Amino acid sequence: MIYNITLIIIGLICSIILFYRFPFLNRKDKSSKLLVSVVIPARNEEKTLPFLLSDLQKFQADIHEIICINDGSTDNTKDVILEYGYKLVEVNDKPDKWMGKSWACLKGASVSTGDVILFLDADVRLNKQGFNMLISEYEDSKRTISVQPYHKMEKSFEKLSFIFNIVQVGGNGVTCAIKNGTAGLFGPVILINRKEYFSIGGHSGAKDVILEDLAIGQVLNARGLGYKLFLGGKDVSFRMYSQGIRQIIEGWTKNYAAGAAMARADIFIITFLWISALCSTAFNAISSWFINDLTKIITFNIFYILWVIELTRISKKIGNYNILNAVFYPVYMVFFLVIFFMSVLKKVLKIKVSWKGRKI
Repeated sequence: MIYNITLIIIGLICSIILFYRFPFLNRKDKSSKLLVSVVIPARNEEKTLPFLLSDLQKFQADIHEIICINDGSTDNTKDVILEYGYKLVEVNDKPDKWMGKSWACLKGASVSTGDVILFLDADVRLNKQGFNMLISEYEDSKRTISVQPYHKMEKSFEKLSFIFNIVQVGGNGVTCAIKNGTAGLFGPVILINRKEYFSIGGHSGAKDVILEDLAIGQVLNARGLGYKLFLGGKDVSFRMYSQGIRQIIEGWTKNYAAGAAMARADIFIITFLWISALCSTAFNAISSWFINDLTKIITFNIFYILWVIELTRISKKIGNYNILNAVFYPVYMVFFLVIFFMSVLKKVLKIKVSWKGRKI
């Protein structure tokens, strides 16, 4: 019992350290003369892309150009792009060694003519205020800006990303009290100087990496260029893996083992202790009711309540989660652990993962 209590207390301390600060984009009212090229890689995104293109249409006058890359889609993605009248780049010649969306991003960037490139995933939602904040932040820092969007969910199965979302943000290091660098960029939203982008080779440096966002961030750091990370809040959001449980499983399976391998050593250890403490609390709180030990029931259920409060504090910053999601966190934790170990197993055995009709 002493061991479990010690682990749980350490885990709560780790949680405060790991999720100490939440750097959101600042609201600023300032005009900009920057020429912004928006580049959107899209593969089989006929259901999500219209929302983003409609968002951009509302402040199109502030954007130099919008370039959509149809990355070998087998659905009606191309028709959606043509309907909105934005610049279309067809990509059907992806080299075998290139993984994920890196080739599409490079192709889109190659035809851009702006001062800066704003890479957006097709499931991102961006309003004018969010766009202005991105540009203002870039002009203030003159560094690459990357944002983890606020996760907006509409269906109950989407909440299965609960633990994944939290670990993704914490594991990068952006919210950590210990400022010792981060794992890399956030893929959904990246704003980078065009000349700087090509000076580091664009996405070619991440061509054989599943998590190209982390790899590009590491290249920027290695070149002494640096970058700044933010959380999106409700002005920069996305609805990720909205097409069903299978998409959630495939999406997180391709990401997690690779992401863990690229994390800072101290962040990895803190995250491991955080997860261990959550598991210990859930197991002991639930099992205490079956052994009829009043001391354990009171002790571990108090810790359980503390974790519910802590998880609610964190999750509300990164998505439209609520206290009920925190109450039922053991369900989400089991799902997380199953997917994580599947991801690790596939990485170790070098089994390719299926994503949007491709093996990566």
